[in-house]
Amino acid sequence: MSKFTVSELANEFGVPADEVVGLLRQMDIPVRSHMSMLSDDQVARIRARWEREKRVRAERTTAPAPAARRRRANAVPESVAAPVVTAEAPTRRRRKAADVQAAAEEQAAAAHAAAEAAAAHEAAAAEAARLEAERAEQERQRAEDLARIQAALTPRS
Repeated sequence: MSKFTVSELANEFGVPADEVVGLLRQMDIPVRSHMSMLSDDQVARIRARWEREKRVRAERTTAPAPAARRRRANAVPESVAAPVVTAEAPTRRRRKAADVQAAAEEQAAAAHAAAEAAAAHEAAAAEAARLEAERAEQERQRAEDLARIQAALTPRS
């Protein structure tokens, strides 16, 4: 029972060890690095898989290229592409005073809108608290009225 490393197999196949590691991981064989040890059955499986891969690669390279289609004779010939002019590096533009002022006005308007929204929220919260207090007062008043009515209806002995 001899053990091979991934790098020894890669040398045997004549490919980089990373390619063999990738192939082993596709086959769900756990490997950590190119120095991982492989058992005999794993070596046999990888050799069989490598032979299949080699045949597929050879068929791809020897397969004839697809024939180019011919254009019709009355087709308009392609125009020669104009050379691409690369733009110079963008220059940094200094902000003008008007730009600075406009930005400051936008920022002030945003702050004002935020303050108005906060004030509106506080007013809504205060109104909700006032309505809750009013409701609680009405509930207390009803409870007192009910207690008075019950006291008046109960016979005194």
